[in-house]
Amino acid sequence: MYLKCKGNTMSKIVVFFKSRAKSLIDAFRRFSASIVFFLLSTILASYLIQTENTTEIMHTRLFIVFYLSSLFAFFIQLFYERFTSFFKKKIIPYVCIALFALALFFLLLGITKFTSPIFLRVSLFGFALLCLTLWIPSLRGGSNFNYIAFVFFKAFFIAIIYTLVVWAGSALILLAIDLLLVEIDYKPYLHLMNIVWNFLAPLIFFSYISIFNKDQDSTEIKTIQSSRFFEVLISFIFIPLILIYIAVLYSYLLKILFLFSWPSGHLGPLVLGLSIASILVYILSKVIDTKITRLFQKILPPALIPLVLVQIFSISIRLKAYGLTVNRYYILLFALFTLISATLLLVKKLKHDNFIAFLAACFAIISLIPPIDAHGVSKRSQIKRLETYLIHEEMLENNQIKANKNANEEAKKEIREIIRYLDDQKYLEELAYIPYGFKPHTDMEELFGFRLYASSDNHISTTFVNVASKPPVRLESYDYLIDFSSSSRKDNSLDRYTVQKKDKSYQIEIYRESKKNHYVRIRDEDQLLLSANLGDIFDDLLDSDNTLRDEYLRLEIKEETCSLLVLFSY
Repeated sequence: MYLKCKGNTMSKIVVFFKSRAKSLIDAFRRFSASIVFFLLSTILASYLIQTENTTEIMHTRLFIVFYLSSLFAFFIQLFYERFTSFFKKKIIPYVCIALFALALFFLLLGITKFTSPIFLRVSLFGFALLCLTLWIPSLRGGSNFNYIAFVFFKAFFIAIIYTLVVWAGSALILLAIDLLLVEIDYKPYLHLMNIVWNFLAPLIFFSYISIFNKDQDSTEIKTIQSSRFFEVLISFIFIPLILIYIAVLYSYLLKILFLFSWPSGHLGPLVLGLSIASILVYILSKVIDTKITRLFQKILPPALIPLVLVQIFSISIRLKAYGLTVNRYYILLFALFTLISATLLLVKKLKHDNFIAFLAACFAIISLIPPIDAHGVSKRSQIKRLETYLIHEEMLENNQIKANKNANEEAKKEIREIIRYLDDQKYLEELAYIPYGFKPHTDMEELFGFRLYASSDNHISTTFVNVASKPPVRLESYDYLIDFSSSSRKDNSLDRYTVQKKDKSYQIEIYRESKKNHYVRIRDEDQLLLSANLGDIFDDLLDSDNTLRDEYLRLEIKEETCSLLVLFSY
């Protein structure tokens, strides 16, 4: 009896691996274009790891092309499977994918610097493609949308688990080889991570994406419903957590009503997180038919609407006070999406939930299209606020900034906040009244009359640089060493030292007149022997890559009767 069970176990393991191998091969055939793009990104990443090159702008372009093209190829494949008659020849989908990749590459050639707004646009475009990929198989009487979403979730979940196991196990093998056999540097670990997460994970994900067929939906859904694991995960973990979260937020609403206090700025992100999680779980729960999931489906839409309305009210207060930013734009946009989705879910005539994916894709695309895109709208809002404050404080005339150190403190605070935001988003260079090359941290006081950060009289201005090396210091031929820090002294401060040389007294004075003028003077009892302004050389200390070099760290000044050696220590 024992031997028979063991044989059956081995047989099941062999069957499992054969089945998995066949699924991976079928996935490669079915989603070959997507997998090829992931393979290209893996090869490029391996090249950068092996050569230890930093990611240049062309590499960034290629990574974006590879990842977005893989998503587009995924979308085209499912579109082709749903509407086969639309394509007269099988090669047409591949032509569409190639044209998309080429068009995207040439579009990115016009970008000379990749900033956070650009990466956000790329991410949102990828999100829109993914939503449309979910939506396509359910069109015109296609497969059940909730089943499609569940297949995607299951594939993603399993791919993450398998990839984690393979990555952790392989990393431990490398570690054992490193400790016991041959020393291994860091590169094999990076190559392993790249191959496993950049190539194997997508391949496993694609292997679990079934061919969607309406006639087989009911059978597949029954198979899912028989899975105890996902029933427990959704019914007894996800849904209770969301309901508790909703209860906490409603408790906060009651607190607002009793205390007559305005909603805080934390409400928006909290409701945003709830909305994302609850809508996803709502879609998945339609496949798991239990009493808990049916109750959740009845409770969620009416429970979300009041929370979202309060969220919109909270955002409107902050918009009126502080204007629109990219973060507030997307919180407001998703609040509208959640409000519309929850309202439509209450309409009993709607049998399918596929409108959610289409609506999400539309909102994502809307946020990318000028002039109503997130960055364009937020930029105009913040620039308008800045100009309003500048005009009110008489700091903007004929498109020129007039410094005003006596401006209202509240106005200073708001101007500082806006300048920081515009600088973070790289919008300052677009303002005609802001000089080219303006740096808020160093040039704010000169242009506006006050610093970027509010400070007291003993404010210390600091600069951070990278030091190339730390060579030893030789002090031969010199008599005295004085260690001092200029940054810790106030303007118009004087430090005086008295030294003796051959029964004669000398005065060494270190005088800070201002941030840019630091004088070192050496006197004897009768006259000034040496004077040097160290501020004259400060601007030359940094090279083009903000790194101090050895030749800049040493300044020697010689006169007839004395010599001064200045070493910039760190």
